[in-house]
Amino acid sequence: MKIYQVGESVRDELLGQATNDIGYVVIGSSVSEMKQNGFRRVGKFFPVFLHPENHNEYTLARKKIATGNGKTEYIFDTTVTLEDDLKCRDFTVNALAKDPETGVIIDPFNGQEDLRQKIIRHVDEKGFSDDPVRAVRMCRLAAQLGFQIAPETTALTNSLLEKGAFKKIPGERIWGEFRKALNTQHFDSFLEMMHMSGVLKAVLPDVDKLWDMPEKEKYHPEGNSGAHTLLTIRASDQKDPLVTFALMLHDIGKTRTKKEILPSHHGHEINGIPVIKRICYRLKAPAKFRDFALLCCQNHMNFFRIQEMRIGTLYDFLKKVTNNFQDLATFERFAEVCRCDNYGRAVELTPEEKEKHNKSLQICRDTIQKTRGVNITAMPNFKNLFTDKGMEGKIREYIIQRIQ
Repeated sequence: MKIYQVGESVRDELLGQATNDIGYVVIGSSVSEMKQNGFRRVGKFFPVFLHPENHNEYTLARKKIATGNGKTEYIFDTTVTLEDDLKCRDFTVNALAKDPETGVIIDPFNGQEDLRQKIIRHVDEKGFSDDPVRAVRMCRLAAQLGFQIAPETTALTNSLLEKGAFKKIPGERIWGEFRKALNTQHFDSFLEMMHMSGVLKAVLPDVDKLWDMPEKEKYHPEGNSGAHTLLTIRASDQKDPLVTFALMLHDIGKTRTKKEILPSHHGHEINGIPVIKRICYRLKAPAKFRDFALLCCQNHMNFFRIQEMRIGTLYDFLKKVTNNFQDLATFERFAEVCRCDNYGRAVELTPEEKEKHNKSLQICRDTIQKTRGVNITAMPNFKNLFTDKGMEGKIREYIIQRIQ
C-alpha cells in the first residue's frame, strides 16, 4: 500500500492558498485491506474511506475501462497505478499528487505549468465528454482562480454544446457546482463565464435569457437585464449565498415580458414566480434558497415605494418580508438584495438617491421595532378576542393604530 495526497489540496498548496479539504489516494490496496487497517468505508459507489484517527478521506486508485457500446466504468484493484488515477481527474491543475513522505510532486500532465500560466485545461477528452458537468466546474474553477480556459478545452465544450450533451446532467450535480460557486467571492465571474461559454444557455436557459432582455437606458445604462444582474451581485459586500442566489433570480420575470411593451417590464415580479420554481426544481435547490428567491422576486419593487406607502400597506409589506415580524435575519438579507438592486447599475447613484434608500431602510427598521413592541394583550376585550371570527383583522387594526 502506498498513499499520496492528491487533487485540489495539492493545487492550493502550490498556489500558496489555504486548503481545508485534503484528500488522499491509495495505490496497491483493496477494500478488505483498508477495512482491516481500521478505515471506515463511506463511499456508496466509489470505495472512499475515512481514516480511523484524523477522519480524512482516502480513496482507492481508479482506472476507467471500456465495457462496450461506448460505455465505460471504473475499476479499483491493485493493478491501478497513480498515473491511471490522475488521468481520470478533470483538469491538469487538479491531476497532481504529492508524496507525503518526500514532498515530491507527481505531475504526469503538466499541471504545474498550467498553474504558472493560469490555464484550465482538461486532462482527458473522453473523460471530459463522459461527464459534461465538468464544463460547469470549468467555469467555476476559472472564476475562482482567475484563470483562462485553454483553447482546446473551449473547443471541446463547444462540441458538447452542439451535441446537446448538457441535457443529460442531473440537476443536483449542476446545483453542486453552483453551491460551491455561491460560497466564493467570485459568483459574478462564474455566472458571466457560464454565459460567455454557452454553458449557461444549455443548463439554465431561463437565466441566460436575461442577456436578451433590453432595459430602459434612463434606469439601466448597462443595457440589458443580464448585465444588470451581474452588477447587482458585484454590489454586494456580504457575499451571502442566499443573497447572491436571490440576486441572480430577482429580475428573472423580465424574461417573460411581452415584446410589445419592451423595454418596460411591468409585472416582472409576478411573472418571475413560476420561472424561479422551475429553475429551483431543475437544480434540486434546497427550499430555503427557493423560498428566499421567491420572496425577493415578489417584493423587491415595493421597497422603492416605502416612503409613499400608507401605514397599513407598510405593515402588510413588512409582515411578508419578516415572516410575521419574527425573522429579522431574513429581512436584513432582503434589504441587502434591494440595496444591490438599487446600486447595481452602470452609473453611480446620486446623493439624493442614496439618501432616499437609507431613509426607506430606516423607516422599515423603525416600523419593525415598533410593531414588535406592541403588546396585544392590552387590547380592549382581549380575553374574548380568540372567539371572534374577525380576530386577525382586529389585531392588525390595533397594531397599526399603536405604531402610527
